Amino acid sequence: MDEYDYRLIIGYLESSISDDEVQQLLAKVQNDKEFAEGFNEIAELWNAGKKINNNIPKAQNALARLHQRMDAAEIPLQQDISSKKVYTISKNMAWLSAIAAMVLLCLALVFYQSDSSMTFKPDAITYIEKHTAAGQKMNITLPDGSLVVLNTLSSIKIPSDYGNKNREILLKGEAWFEVEKNPEKPFIVHSGNIQTLVLGTKFNVSGYADDEVAKVSLVEGKVQVDIDNDARKRQILKPGDQLVYDKKDKSSLVKPFIKEYAAGWKDNTLTLDYESWPEAAKKISRWYNVQVDLKNADLKDCKLKGSFAGMALTQVLKRLSYISGISWEIKEKTVYITGKCN
Repeated sequence: MDEYDYRLIIGYLESSISDDEVQQLLAKVQNDKEFAEGFNEIAELWNAGKKINNNIPKAQNALARLHQRMDAAEIPLQQDISSKKVYTISKNMAWLSAIAAMVLLCLALVFYQSDSSMTFKPDAITYIEKHTAAGQKMNITLPDGSLVVLNTLSSIKIPSDYGNKNREILLKGEAWFEVEKNPEKPFIVHSGNIQTLVLGTKFNVSGYADDEVAKVSLVEGKVQVDIDNDARKRQILKPGDQLVYDKKDKSSLVKPFIKEYAAGWKDNTLTLDYESWPEAAKKISRWYNVQVDLKNADLKDCKLKGSFAGMALTQVLKRLSYISGISWEIKEKTVYITGKCN
């Protein structure tokens, strides 16, 4: 690891580096074992000052490992007449020493606060946030190698202590997950009133704030879904199960689903699975970054089903016109839908 690597890690922990640099860091964690070990050690030390009692032994162990890395950073400069090597400190030593000093200061503060019985309020966990605009999708690789595909108008927040004890993220909108297995560190997705816990699996979570329902669709593995923080509502899903949560009456049901209709979006396929025109209008609006204006109240009773792979907006509207008998018109960034269902 060189000076730039340490700057990158500290910048990540401070949430002060760019999105491109975050992706660069995540790639190095995956592909460079030495970098990954250094990252984990520094992250443990960094968070030591935030969690007072439980993390002190863990931080001390990490500090000991860091000191070993500092010792290994010494390099020979020359050899004297008696063949005794003379060593000097490399540039990396300065960075490692600064990090160690910072952590020792944090630990000293923790012990001081504990011994003096003063109230110590740890710093809030920092987050890296990723979000997509209308019509945009994004692939995100997490530090443990898990993949997140973020759908349009969605966001995730990744805490700075991700992977320390568990792996938790916050989701708004919709995302597809391919989670690396780690039984010791559960992967948890918080999305509105739903919390999904997994160990390693492939699943889709849809939880847009303006949708009437939220869905968790399991393709591989096993997941536990907690609703409203109520253990009585807990559901265990098996592959092929989809949990549908009604936000209005706070009820849920588990039913079979077709993968294409739950996660076809990540393969650039817009799907409608017996959805009403108001529901379809939301999907079209997010997908194509337009407003959809339903001119006839009777359209809410329509049910639409169809799959539209890689199609332009006008192509989708033509097909929906044929299927449901509606008429449409586009003016600037607004689609006007008129008529009644067949």
